[in-house]
Amino acid sequence: MSQTISEEAFAALVARAGMPLTPAQCAALQDVWPRFAEMLRQIRGAAPATMEATLEGMLAEPATTFAAEEGR
Repeated sequence: MSQTISEEAFAALVARAGMPLTPAQCAALQDVWPRFAEMLRQIRGAAPATMEATLEGMLAEPATTFAAEEGR
């Protein structure tokens, strides 16, 4: 999980994103980059089998609706 990134590579990512950051902001974001990169890896990866089953079950059921009584 400890995926470090060089200052040059991180500066390139920030520039590509078009984010006008101060040096302090850039340093703070670079410090948390390993955790952020891990989150991105998990999001981009395939969902666990249990999650897929849960999503299929949720999509199979109709949404709950609310209808107020007339006159209220």
